[in-house]
Amino acid sequence: MIFLVLLTAACMGQESEQPQEVQPAPEEIIDSYFEGLNQRNLSELEDLTHSYFAEDAELLLDYVKNQNLTFEIVEISLLMKEEEFREMTKGLSDADFAEQIGKRGRSYEVIVTIITPDASYEEIFLFVELGETDDGWKVIEPSVLQLLIETSLEVARAGG
Repeated sequence: MIFLVLLTAACMGQESEQPQEVQPAPEEIIDSYFEGLNQRNLSELEDLTHSYFAEDAELLLDYVKNQNLTFEIVEISLLMKEEEFREMTKGLSDADFAEQIGKRGRSYEVIVTIITPDASYEEIFLFVELGETDDGWKVIEPSVLQLLIETSLEVARAGG
């Protein structure tokens, strides 16, 4: 009987010592997102995109495929912390913020080189926003990222 109690206690101790799964940092999510775009991997993009914006991930990938774009990340830097992000989104009620963003949000500046079949465009500044959900950090508003990519390419191709 004492042996069973000790064995049970030992098993319970081992269960509590198992490390919790560590969620990837936002910078890792951004890196994986662009890797998913480069690999044309819709399921990866959907996993990394906030569920509220899931359809936008497919539209972004379609654009990247149609333009035959590839991305090389040069630098990722925090642009807006949680408090600043919430201030920027103050038009959203707390309930809408929770639904569309999650617990908190951040904005990052991402400097990339965009490679097309005809040319390579260096030092393109993009902005990626993320929301923290129960499943970790997720990219929000891929449609805004697509608009930034389109606009940046137009300017770069025009020589500006």
